Amino acid sequence: MRTPIRPRKAMNMAIGVLMALVVGLGIAWIQDSLTGAAPGSVKNLESITGWPVLASIPRIEKLPRGKLKLENEPRSRAQVRRIKRHIFSQIEPYSAVAEAYRMLRTNLQFMGVGEKYRTILVTSIAASEGKSTTLSNLAISLAKLGHKTLVVDSEVRRPVQHIAFDMQRGPGLSEVLYSDGQGVDVTDEDRESWLANGKGKKNHKQDSALEQPAASGPKHLDELLEENVRPVRIKNLQILTSGNSWVNPSVTISNFGQRLKAILQNLKNRSDIVLIDAPPLMLVHDAAIVSTMVDCVLFVVNSARVDEESLQKAKQLLENANANVLGIVLNHFEPVGVYGSYYSYYRELDRSEAETARA
Repeated sequence: MRTPIRPRKAMNMAIGVLMALVVGLGIAWIQDSLTGAAPGSVKNLESITGWPVLASIPRIEKLPRGKLKLENEPRSRAQVRRIKRHIFSQIEPYSAVAEAYRMLRTNLQFMGVGEKYRTILVTSIAASEGKSTTLSNLAISLAKLGHKTLVVDSEVRRPVQHIAFDMQRGPGLSEVLYSDGQGVDVTDEDRESWLANGKGKKNHKQDSALEQPAASGPKHLDELLEENVRPVRIKNLQILTSGNSWVNPSVTISNFGQRLKAILQNLKNRSDIVLIDAPPLMLVHDAAIVSTMVDCVLFVVNSARVDEESLQKAKQLLENANANVLGIVLNHFEPVGVYGSYYSYYRELDRSEAETARA
């Protein structure tokens, strides 16, 4: 029986099936790379931590021009740029960035912030994640909606909230912590060992009010907070700045823990929402300690600097402290694909609305 040499149908079909499989696997790999493999993607962050991503904040591409009306002059250009980032929602309310903070506010409200949860600690893995910028813009967004919002700056090493809201650094939290709020002052010896400037020397200039004995005796906590909580030039927004520097803030927070807890409870009673700016988790343990004193924690992650090992360690620290983490804010988000087209469209829409509003 004779059979044709060509075509070899069985071999050709086998080759075709093999090529189809290779091409299909290649397309699937490319799609997975584009949609879910980025370390800073929403999918990846939620998979690692088990926490929901509550908002993706776009990168601030361009700061608004124009001179800010500042009371505490002079300011360096770097400080002015920092202020503009921290109050971006106030000076560019029609921007996509401001809308992203409003989305964060809305999602937090759905989860019970303002009712069930009223004291919120904001922290991150490391420095330069954008937690302080997130806190100040969220505070502005909450205040704009009518919530009586209070910012507490517990970042005593590198405080920035007083700069963001154009305030003097002190007096503030350190001065309130200094007194136990029960009519008993700390001794002069304790003052020498605890209260100092960044070089370990006593800060006579900032501590001048404490060096003079009070004519009416020691002040109670209510009175101390009444004096040190100051209004910001934004309706419904107040701030308790960091105050003077401390020699060893971590030890101070540990030793003054009950006092700090009483302060936060007092502030909670006089505000709708209290936002606490805390140091990064992986640098010092202040945030882990304070997380046990608040209703919930908001975790800020820089999308361009996600390290899975550090993220898992930070998660473990908060779990060990039994912290109630509401979710993640993905900062410096770079929209791509459909989202990139949306944000491009939104920016154009914002510009036209802003021009209309100014007119």
